[in-house]
Amino acid sequence: MMPFTSPVAPPAALFLVMILAAVPAQSQQVPGRRSIGVHVGVGLSGGVGEQRIGVQATVPLAGPAEFYPLLSVFLTDEFPTGSFTAIAAIRARLWLTAHGSRPSFYAGAGVKFSHVNIDEVLDVGVAGIEVSSGKFRPFAETHIFGVIARGTLSVNLLGGLNVAF
Repeated sequence: MMPFTSPVAPPAALFLVMILAAVPAQSQQVPGRRSIGVHVGVGLSGGVGEQRIGVQATVPLAGPAEFYPLLSVFLTDEFPTGSFTAIAAIRARLWLTAHGSRPSFYAGAGVKFSHVNIDEVLDVGVAGIEVSSGKFRPFAETHIFGVIARGTLSVNLLGGLNVAF
């Protein structure tokens, strides 16, 4: 695999724009839709089984749209210490419920920055399901990435727990 040779400025600028877009939404927060959480996961590309742990957050934007930053660190010996991946995505809740512990499905897209042996910026699609009521919200999701940037399909599976506030 060739190292990423494009300037870092465009992905960094996109990440900054996404963060700034989330800031005005602070004044119009929907109670209970903001969350922070932890996750564990595995990468299914190349049969490596890239185990990871990390943190993520959701910040409501407008309607069902949410800003979704995520950071994972790798736990496998195949990667150098300090290897990580970060995702900045916009996702939308496809099914919102007012009461009960019914699931909420979501899907979205964004950019993924990986720092492993080389720095790499890729496209990423995010889809998942979360229990959408209560303070503690378990979730399961998948990340599909590299389709546009590399022309190949790579998949990560994650599960975790969000805490709504």
